[in-house]
Amino acid sequence: MRSRLKAVVAGEILNAAAQVFAEQGLEASMEAIAARAGVAVGTLYNHFADRQQLLLAIAHAHQGEVLRRLEGVVAERALPFRERLLAAMQQVVEATTPATLRLRVLLFQDARHRATVGALKPRLTRAVEQLLVEGRKAKLVRPDPEGLQATMLVGMLMVVLHRCIDDGVKISPRLAHHVVSTFLDGVGPTRPTERSR
Repeated sequence: MRSRLKAVVAGEILNAAAQVFAEQGLEASMEAIAARAGVAVGTLYNHFADRQQLLLAIAHAHQGEVLRRLEGVVAERALPFRERLLAAMQQVVEATTPATLRLRVLLFQDARHRATVGALKPRLTRAVEQLLVEGRKAKLVRPDPEGLQATMLVGMLMVVLHRCIDDGVKISPRLAHHVVSTFLDGVGPTRPTERSR
């Protein structure tokens, strides 16, 4: 029971810290984070020795959540290819909050944290590539001699998420649908069968 409570408190601190860092920058005070989390500053330091440890814990927690969700979809073989690809992208969108996205940008701009934050994109790309390999085998995706399709799809999703943050637009689960449709169908004219729907 005590360890479960400790994990809950740590989770609340991480959520509060992500919001405070996103709003105030990487030098936000531990006092502001403790106040947002509703804990004493001493409790905050019992969980995280310093600001850098807290920043790394947020980055690792977010990456772990995104990858856990994505890999769960990749492992699920019951859905057809297109639905699995869409579900995978939806999991990335749902695991991303404005605070975690803003914080990722701030951390990436800081040389001390760039490698940690930068580790997520290649892992996302590898997971998506597993799905695209299946799509190619089923002739649902073109061959990829340059090995760029997964990079392009993950890149498209990241750019759209960042655009939402820059424009102050709410991150919607529909974003994944738009990205996957554009990736698989292109941006050319609507097909006659789609017009009639």
